Amino acid sequence: MELDFGKIARIKDIQERLEELSEEEKDLSSPLLTDIRLVREIYDIFSGMVENPASAAQRKKFIFIILYLFSPGTLAGGKMASGLRGAIANAIGVKSHSSVSNKSADMLFIYQHYEYFRKEVGRIFTEVTRRLEEKGLISVPDVLAT
Repeated sequence: MELDFGKIARIKDIQERLEELSEEEKDLSSPLLTDIRLVREIYDIFSGMVENPASAAQRKKFIFIILYLFSPGTLAGGKMASGLRGAIANAIGVKSHSSVSNKSADMLFIYQHYEYFRKEVGRIFTEVTRRLEEKGLISVPDVLAT
């Protein structure tokens, strides 16, 4: 059997690429907002913008927006930021925190495959962030920088 030093070079290349990808994933998964006390404020704004905010369809839009702002990696199958599930459940008025996790499981699929959902989420997101900025609670350029 012959030694294949090219194998070592390929391993090193793979390790470097994995490290780069890990750093990129970390950057993309960084939350845009971290103060989960804003979840209730965002829900109040959201509720004033949509019809029947307690409906399942509207809750999904709200949860998507909150996850995007506070825990974007969750939308790609990662873990939810600590305390966020409870903050969402309290804001939308559900007792079972697991229902928040259950709704978040299919969010990316819905966003990718349903144009109406995607457009509505975009519209609501833009308006919510504008109103939060007006109240001095966030800086929109910071939120939109991804």
